[in-house]
Amino acid sequence: MKQHYYSSLASALAFGFLFLAGADAHAQAPAWQSALAVGTASGSTSDLITAATDGSGNVFVAGDFNGTITLGSSTLTSGGVQSTFVAKWNPTTSTWLWALPVTHTAESFVSKLAVVGNTVYLTGFFSNTVTIGNQTLSSAGATDLYVTKLTDNGTNGSVNWAQRAGGAGIDICRSLAVQGSNVYVAGQSTSAVATFGSTSVNATANGTAYLAKLTDTGSTGNWTWAQAVGNATSASIFNGLTVQGSSVYAAGIFGGNLAYGSSQLSTTSSPSDYDALVIKLTDQGSSFTPVWARQIGGSGTEFGTSVASVGNAVYVGGLFASPTLSAGPSTLPNQGGFDVFVAKLLDAGATNSVAWAQGAGGAGSENVYALAVQGSSVYVGGDFSSTTAAFGTTTLTAQGSTDAFVARLVDAGSAASFAWATRAGSPTGTSGTYALVLRGTQVLAAGTTQGVAQFGSQSISTTTTNTYGFLASLTDGVGLASVPTTLVEQVSLYPNPAREQVVLALPAHLGRQPVSATLVDALGRTMRTLALPAQRAHPHSLDLRELAPGVYTLHLRTEAGLLVKKLVIE
Repeated sequence: MKQHYYSSLASALAFGFLFLAGADAHAQAPAWQSALAVGTASGSTSDLITAATDGSGNVFVAGDFNGTITLGSSTLTSGGVQSTFVAKWNPTTSTWLWALPVTHTAESFVSKLAVVGNTVYLTGFFSNTVTIGNQTLSSAGATDLYVTKLTDNGTNGSVNWAQRAGGAGIDICRSLAVQGSNVYVAGQSTSAVATFGSTSVNATANGTAYLAKLTDTGSTGNWTWAQAVGNATSASIFNGLTVQGSSVYAAGIFGGNLAYGSSQLSTTSSPSDYDALVIKLTDQGSSFTPVWARQIGGSGTEFGTSVASVGNAVYVGGLFASPTLSAGPSTLPNQGGFDVFVAKLLDAGATNSVAWAQGAGGAGSENVYALAVQGSSVYVGGDFSSTTAAFGTTTLTAQGSTDAFVARLVDAGSAASFAWATRAGSPTGTSGTYALVLRGTQVLAAGTTQGVAQFGSQSISTTTTNTYGFLASLTDGVGLASVPTTLVEQVSLYPNPAREQVVLALPAHLGRQPVSATLVDALGRTMRTLALPAQRAHPHSLDLRELAPGVYTLHLRTEAGLLVKKLVIE
């Protein structure tokens, strides 16, 4: 795996710290539909680390490369150093529309990208002096973090601006989340003083987690605020980040004692004991308010690697090495090495609770890097080195030293189960899934593999014997079969188009049982999840405030099956 993606505790410390019950809960894994390799020249190396989609369904990916790579008609050369690239893929035509080297004058790494309209935000870290577009950034220490804004012009991309932050030590960015003109980043600093514009945070040589906000003013980005989260005697880091309204959630790891908001957390007295950490803050514009923190752990070491939020549900993915992992009502046994966990937290405003947790793994070690949520489906991506790894009732058998996996959990509210899991990769090398993108029923996985890699019946390779990036897809249609059109027509939404609220009216025979309602935007993202009580023919009023204008779909799980209605918000 690439050096900034840990595959074991040792490499992480060295770098970072320097269901629905029934048939749907145990569905057969969908087949891989397509797979392609980043064309990587002999002796060169590439990977795909992060991916996102726009409102038209185009997929943007970013990764690192050293040497020469080809994506469609674009051939990029790194100039002899580890460099970063971003590219745009059209799944409809199966073509690369453009590719752009973001950095090429000093060693750099990419961590995350986000897409808003035709704007692409990218973050990572670099050493020495790096050129991004027409801007030159110089590191104040070993490494600094960067944030850059690009514009998708259809058939080409261009850089608008770039900003750096950091101090005299090692400063890395691990994640990014965007809402409107607010750009949030999170990672770790070892600098005694790390500057984010005019704001400074204090870290320790062990490494301290930070979370910062940058405001996009159009022609540039301005750092607004930053905070450090940790203590003086142990290490902490943030690996995942998500935002919903004014609520910002970050997931990572901490050791020792931690006070955050009203929460007082502590791991055991062992110097090597670290727990997974999830925090919430409220963004107040030019400042922030810490709200709560949650630890997930046992007697060993746990990582929080990824986080996603839908409504009041906060999903956390990570790893655990403790013999047993305690997470609210759930106790998960470890099968060996590091196992995967996925937990669901319920945000009650000033407090939180754990609804459920699920684990997966085998005698070796597993990693989870990516989470994506749509309705009651929670998709997980990562890698596994166990000879066999169990995901619920599905057992995956490794072909290489490390194989990539994608799995789906079904969230049934207070419980969850794995519906399916599938593997991919090379029998002669290492493979891993680093990013997941949802496009309706299509699941796209981006990551890294080596040699001749198998994605079901799909086979890919390239000219290098080193690692190279892949983009693969599968179609998950389980639970999406529609009921008869005549029944759908009996369900009404009014007004439609709507503004602040919409009224949902169900026929009496569909209102006898509670109904799960999920509002999904044009990007396939879940924007609202509601449990509607049994009310027979009485209408339900749905709040649409704080939702952007656009075309949405309302997914209704009823006793007759799944109904999907189109909703336009003005």
